[in-house]
Amino acid sequence: MRARESGFTIVEMLASLVIMAMIAEMLISGISTGRRVWERTDAATEAAEVVSGAQMLLRQRLQHIYPVTRFDTMPPNVDFDGETTSIFFQAQPRVAQMPSALRRYKLWLSPRGELVLSSASDVAIDPTKPDENLVLLTGVQALDIAYYGPAPAPPGSAFTPFEPGKSLTPQPSTWQLQWAKRTEPPTLVRVHVAFEQGDRRVWPDLLVKPIVNIDTQCVFNPATGYCRGRVAP
Repeated sequence: MRARESGFTIVEMLASLVIMAMIAEMLISGISTGRRVWERTDAATEAAEVVSGAQMLLRQRLQHIYPVTRFDTMPPNVDFDGETTSIFFQAQPRVAQMPSALRRYKLWLSPRGELVLSSASDVAIDPTKPDENLVLLTGVQALDIAYYGPAPAPPGSAFTPFEPGKSLTPQPSTWQLQWAKRTEPPTLVRVHVAFEQGDRRVWPDLLVKPIVNIDTQCVFNPATGYCRGRVAP
């Protein structure tokens, strides 16, 4: 009887150990799975915050484009040069750099797949040489920028003196791949970024409207309150 009771106790102990081992394995597996899910969620959140921060910085700079007029060209044009893969403009410095002069910004894509916002002070000895290169994003495959505004004037009509009683026919506004040597900044700027294959980051198209605008061909007429030779501002 004592031998049978001892054997029965050992069997129960072994069964209990097996059950406990199975429970422990399930708990460890659940913890590992939860940790992996948490790590993926945390990585996705961090990536989304990086993209959101890059868009916020670009929006702040593009909204505050300062339309400096260049009078060394005929007709005078705004110091703004936009291409499909880069954009050059002048704007106020970032809050951390204030107070200081305007800065000359350039958004471009490096050969290493870095989205870079370069800038230099407008009063620097060499304003074309950037003293700051902010890497906004890495792993970028393509940068596509478009500009919305009036279509370019027909050839031969880039500069026409205003005549009393004569109004200028505005060109229709469309999305364009280039914006250079214009009398005013674009109405809207759209920035599209494509990531490398397999990258789960998402870049919603950034659509920015510059706050300040200027028309370098406008000659104000105090009598009408409009530009001279026009029926609208």
